[in-house]
Amino acid sequence: MVCIQEPGIFQSIVRYYFNNNRFDIYNLYNPIHLACLHFLNNNYSGLDIKKLFTTAKNGIQRLITNYKDTQVIIHTLYMYYNIIENHLSCGVAFNPNVFMPDPNTPIYNNILVNSLNSKWSYEKIKVVLNFFEYVDSDTTNKSSIKCLDEFMINIDNETHSYINFINS
Repeated sequence: MVCIQEPGIFQSIVRYYFNNNRFDIYNLYNPIHLACLHFLNNNYSGLDIKKLFTTAKNGIQRLITNYKDTQVIIHTLYMYYNIIENHLSCGVAFNPNVFMPDPNTPIYNNILVNSLNSKWSYEKIKVVLNFFEYVDSDTTNKSSIKCLDEFMINIDNETHSYINFINS
């Protein structure tokens, strides 16, 4: 899980307390690729799942501007952007050479990935997509973002519990 702390004078203290740093973003490499493989290549009729990944690309572009002085992070973010773009490209076959396994890739075996993906029911995906659509249309409403965050925290807690169960 990657935690995001609000920018401010206490950000470094919060990151230190939770043992987080900006370089933890490298942990998203496999999850981004696997999410693209599963959710963009399976049939979710009635859901515009591509919009979620397009929104992710837009978020990555914002992060690139925020971390403009940290080349390692910018390089990582461009790579994530390109992985998503590679999966989204219409009319172009997916190029598996864009994704090169790293030392963490073996952790994501089929049983784990399928179990984690099963946490995302059609209804949950629909709720998240609707939230994103609403938040995109009303950028001044921070309470909507907090509501989406609370919804995601619940799913994160389920996922964390499952991973702890597997590791025990």
